Amino acid sequence: MMRAGYRAMQDAKAVVRWMKARNVLDSIDVDRVWVGGESAGGFTALAAAFVDQEKEKPKECGKLASVIGVGRPDLGSVEGQLHQNGWDAGVQGVFNYYGGVLDTSMITGQENTALFLYHQTEDPVVACGGKRPFWTLPISSNFPIAYGSCAITERLIHLNYGSTKWSSWIYTGDQHAVHDQLAVDQYMLHAANALLCKSITSSDPFSKIERKSYTWVGERLEIQWISTIFENTGVISIFNLTGAEIGKYASEEVLDQSDKLLPGVYFLSFEGTDGERKLARWIKF
Repeated sequence: MMRAGYRAMQDAKAVVRWMKARNVLDSIDVDRVWVGGESAGGFTALAAAFVDQEKEKPKECGKLASVIGVGRPDLGSVEGQLHQNGWDAGVQGVFNYYGGVLDTSMITGQENTALFLYHQTEDPVVACGGKRPFWTLPISSNFPIAYGSCAITERLIHLNYGSTKWSSWIYTGDQHAVHDQLAVDQYMLHAANALLCKSITSSDPFSKIERKSYTWVGERLEIQWISTIFENTGVISIFNLTGAEIGKYASEEVLDQSDKLLPGVYFLSFEGTDGERKLARWIKF
């Protein structure tokens, strides 16, 4: 189990380096690369983000005695060997859905990595606290202790990690799953919004366009969100990904129109009566 997880971590780090090396070709912002996953994927994402010292390598991932003639060689550096192209494997943040870590001390407080967590309190596969995986079954007696999102939350509080860099949703339940996929995904994106959607400065001739990125994720638009961005009176235009304008509406009218649109990505353009213009993005489920 530990060796498989170590290999997964090395592969994840390699993918990050590979993506960064292609940043021009694929239009990737190398400062805003994130990793995430559910269950084992959460373990992989957390390890890829926070295991960055050779001293953190588990002894079980060194050379071990053969088993029925099958060798178990040293698995190498925590960074692995794939795609060693000059780029680092650092990420801006992690989305962890009911995964965990083998040692919470790998989160030192020195990182500049955001961390957003979801877990159910009585998860029977990966405990929210600190227990062996599959802790409700007798097969877990030889497994290492793993620490889920409850234990990670305690670690972050202890480190005073910084309220803008982390958040956790500990849901009362007994499933190794999310209770509401849409709600949890929306929670994760909203929590990370300030980091993912940074302000953009510009000196171009369009001086009356406020260069900020606003994103709303949800089934329908909400007036509270619209009013925080579009304070003045004016009209809101909705565009689809092809650039086609779907229509122009007053702020109160756009709510009714939002219910009629199919799921997808849309752009909102606000034009105030004073000539002010703002842009926003809406990811509709």
